[in-house]
Amino acid sequence: MKANHTSLTTKSRSGIYMMALLCSALLLVAGCNKREWLKMKGELKDPINVLSVHQIVKFPMAKRIERRIDTFSGQKVWININSLLHSDVIKKIELIPRNDQHEFYDLKLFLNHKGRIRWLQLSNGYAHEKLGVVVDGIFYRSFVPKPMVGDLADGEKTYVVIEGPFDEGTAKSLEKHAEDNYLFYNDDDVEP
Repeated sequence: MKANHTSLTTKSRSGIYMMALLCSALLLVAGCNKREWLKMKGELKDPINVLSVHQIVKFPMAKRIERRIDTFSGQKVWININSLLHSDVIKKIELIPRNDQHEFYDLKLFLNHKGRIRWLQLSNGYAHEKLGVVVDGIFYRSFVPKPMVGDLADGEKTYVVIEGPFDEGTAKSLEKHAEDNYLFYNDDDVEP
């Protein structure tokens, strides 16, 4: 009878240890957001094709916030290094085929709340001025910002369009990496 009682106690202890281990694991996973979970699994990717929007500087004054950068065509352009919009607020990118140019696209950006407010400010403040699109630190093209489509408060249906043309390779790569880049730059996957 005692041997039976001892083996039962050993089994009970094993069960308690297993339950404690399982509860600890569940608490660890439940306490993690998507970014932390991907980081723990080694699946959080470094940013690729980081998109940012900058003011183009026409008359550089050699200030610390101005920098001369390369363009994809090999020329140089001066920009204000403080971005007006960045991949950290771009949740998703969809491509809009251009009617007039085969294999070229406009970009449809879905922004988080902070990004929508920034776009509202830049589309009003720079309504008649060309801004620069920079991809991975290289000037890609200029564009004039258009108003946001949809209601500022209705985030899921609200988007902005950056008119191209964006070549097919660049556009598809921006689309492919937008969500991973957003996740990389944000501490959680919940809309702020």
